[in-house]
Amino acid sequence: MSSRRGASEILESAGWHPDRRVDASPQVESLHREGYAVWTGLIRFLEEFSGLVLSFIRNGRPDIAWVDCARALQLADEATVRDYETRLKVPLAPIGYANHDHLLILMSEDGRFFGGYDDFLTELGGSPSEMVDAIIDGIPEALSDE
Repeated sequence: MSSRRGASEILESAGWHPDRRVDASPQVESLHREGYAVWTGLIRFLEEFSGLVLSFIRNGRPDIAWVDCARALQLADEATVRDYETRLKVPLAPIGYANHDHLLILMSEDGRFFGGYDDFLTELGGSPSEMVDAIIDGIPEALSDE
């Protein structure tokens, strides 16, 4: 039997619940100000998850993942994000970081989540819980550039 906490338990311990709603306008404004696309699904995600700090054990070490566009934009390299958009052929929005602030978490306009640093880019899933599970379980292999 595994002692690993799953995505829902980690989300709930961070203060998330299905009816959680926060004001996402500061996050949306920061994305607009930096020239990123904003779409309805992104706004809904931010209203539900913005401001959460997820604490968990990964590879035997404490780690966190957090959701905060304004903070992510301060750390993210815009040229790298634009490169990811070109590679994926979809608009992306920086939404947070994980892996000791080494892995930039991005949401795509089609609802998928990605993680990247430098030239490395991987898909983290098609829902918030899949994204959290991927981060907890260890980052998936890099996407191919084919």
